[in-house]
Amino acid sequence: MHVQVKSVLTPLNSAGIAELINRCVESGVERLILDRFSLSSAGRGDAALLVSDAQMAAAREQITAHHERYAGKIDVRAVAHSDTWTCEADAVPCGAFRRSFIVLPNGDVSVCEKLIGIPEMTAGNIRRSLVSAIWNNKNINAILFPPTERFNSVCRECASLPVCRSGCYAIKYFLGVNPYGVDPRCYKAEYLNNPYQQRDCLQKTR
Repeated sequence: MHVQVKSVLTPLNSAGIAELINRCVESGVERLILDRFSLSSAGRGDAALLVSDAQMAAAREQITAHHERYAGKIDVRAVAHSDTWTCEADAVPCGAFRRSFIVLPNGDVSVCEKLIGIPEMTAGNIRRSLVSAIWNNKNINAILFPPTERFNSVCRECASLPVCRSGCYAIKYFLGVNPYGVDPRCYKAEYLNNPYQQRDCLQKTR
């Protein structure tokens, strides 16, 4: 049996990576995946749980410092990039229906586990249709290639749109903004009180 653990990093646990690695090795875990917390319409928590770039860097230092101790015993993979975008190269497009699809407990085939009960982000339901029928229906194309007019003007006029497809829908649903608007992590986002652009400043004052 192959066991892997995925841990979501927050300011509450980012200082304890070394202990987490040790516990995973002791339990026979083969792979540990570390990813930073992100806002989600279906998740718990708010902007206070966003990890700053400095905290993420400190977490990577813990991994490097313990490399010789766990080398060959566990594969540790951590997000290495910043989650805010400064240019097109930073953009992280949604992988929904490109690399995988998510089946939720109620049978809905959704863009991701962070988008539950949102009709325009649901391709079908495996309790009512075959997976092959869902995979080949028009709903997936509507999600993958929405009409250009759905995107707001900033995204429509941006040369990077074919790359990022406007970014993460789940984050934008959480913030209550147009799901086809600019991703708040993008350098072109101009939302008031944008948690991703304010995060590092807020955490330095705590």
